Amino acid sequence: MGIYDWVTSLTGSWGPALLSAYEANSLWINGAVILYGLVLLLTWQNTDRIADALVRQIVAQAHRAQGSRHGAKRKVRLSALHLSWDEALSEGRFPLIARQMDLVPRRLNMENLRRTISDEYLIKRSAPRLKRLDVEVER
Repeated sequence: MGIYDWVTSLTGSWGPALLSAYEANSLWINGAVILYGLVLLLTWQNTDRIADALVRQIVAQAHRAQGSRHGAKRKVRLSALHLSWDEALSEGRFPLIARQMDLVPRRLNMENLRRTISDEYLIKRSAPRLKRLDVEVER
């Protein structure tokens, strides 16, 4: 049984029409899917780059706040840290951002950046690096 027979058996009368439309336009359809995938990949990388800039700021400030208190685990509130969102925004090299599970990218601006990168996400992302400093960031 070939693909044509399989599609016909599953879809009935409209299956062959759909298959022939796809075969006639497969180059454009596949090209659009690949282009969308590439844009989404660049968008995710852009969001990661911006989040990494924020995590670097968190780690640097937590390290300064810790000072010479080695050995004792210290908690720092994220709201007490002064994050430069403008500086992180300038790290973006692509005009779109999205989280890994988002299928629709958003335009890169401050409002969408704040909506995309939450406090919980920053805490989770900075936790492994802060653990080495015996610092815990909480909301």
